[in-house]
Amino acid sequence: MSYTFRATFPALFLSLILPCALPALAADPTPDPAKDAAAQAPVERAPLLSRSQEDAIALERQLPREDQQQLQAGDDSFLALWKPANTDAPEGAVIIVPGEAESPDWPDAVGPLRRKFPDVGWSSLSITMPDPLDNTPGAREPDAAPADANTAKATEAPKEKPKDATETAKDPAAEAEALAGLKQPRLLPT
Repeated sequence: MSYTFRATFPALFLSLILPCALPALAADPTPDPAKDAAAQAPVERAPLLSRSQEDAIALERQLPREDQQQLQAGDDSFLALWKPANTDAPEGAVIIVPGEAESPDWPDAVGPLRRKFPDVGWSSLSITMPDPLDNTPGAREPDAAPADANTAKATEAPKEKPKDATETAKDPAAEAEALAGLKQPRLLPT
């Protein structure tokens, strides 16, 4: 096949397809601006759960209902795991606070302690800790009028001096030398 014949194929195919596409484009109605505005409106997503909330949901599914307690602190609700002592006269209660990024039934230390304290006469309460607040600084807002702030400082009236203030200003270097001279030991002639 010659080069000119191969080069004309794309142009030939496009010219044959274009008339077929025109009726399809003409059949499309004009877009409704109200539908476009609704389609472009931002979709609000539900906030993601924190790590402690996800852990609490997982523990609620895994552990027996009688071990679970919900504690209220203001508007927040926290999961607590309660195990009563296995004796008639318990020694007391132990509150177990897991470390950061640990759940109230953490398998390394918290969970075994929580389950074994009741066997030796102690009730155990293991609570969830909320996630620490994000310490990343937020976006800074630019100063409204930095030039106005400079002119406002210049036009302020000078502040009154306190009654016990001295009239003459002392040189800081001279004060430092005077204090240094007082602190040096004096040598007595022999």
